[in-house]
Amino acid sequence: MRTAIEAAALLLGWLLGGTVGIGTVLYAVGIGPIAQYFISKLEVGPCVAA
Repeated sequence: MRTAIEAAALLLGWLLGGTVGIGTVLYAVGIGPIAQYFISKLEVGPCVAA
């Protein structure tokens, strides 16, 4: 879903006259899978009430 949102923002920006470079495209298609990979690696410990 994140990739779809980023791609839509990229397309909208381009339609409004913005420039699109290779870095913009790589970010738009890569941020979703990269975020999913790293979030799955995070471990949250037990919550300790004070």
